[in-house]
Amino acid sequence: MHNLMSKIETLDDIDVSIQIFENDGQITKEKASILKDEIISFIKKHKIESWFSSDYKVLNEVEILQNGRNYRPDRVLIKDNHAIVIDYKFGEKADDYQKQVKNYLYAIKQMGYTTEGYLCYIKQDVIEQVLN
Repeated sequence: MHNLMSKIETLDDIDVSIQIFENDGQITKEKASILKDEIISFIKKHKIESWFSSDYKVLNEVEILQNGRNYRPDRVLIKDNHAIVIDYKFGEKADDYQKQVKNYLYAIKQMGYTTEGYLCYIKQDVIEQVLN
């Protein structure tokens, strides 16, 4: 599912991305339907449709190099001088995840952006804001 989410930029990409995974034999038709329902349900329940709109420049899985360290946030949305960092998690919550996103936020702030960050626990159906 993590790999699938990295292929989605806008809501229109959900069907196409799932179809590609199904055609490649990575998921079954039944699993494709379940994944689509889970993704759409999560997005609608949490009212984050704007995160999947064409209003933002979307950077999925883009590497950031800073001070000899590599960072790779799952999704960064950029509009004007503001960046939203989103990291998807599919297991249990862990304190390390907050620290991980804080590192992403710090790296992006160093580039001159204002930032906000979120952890999206898809299977647990929870979005947690990461404070700077």
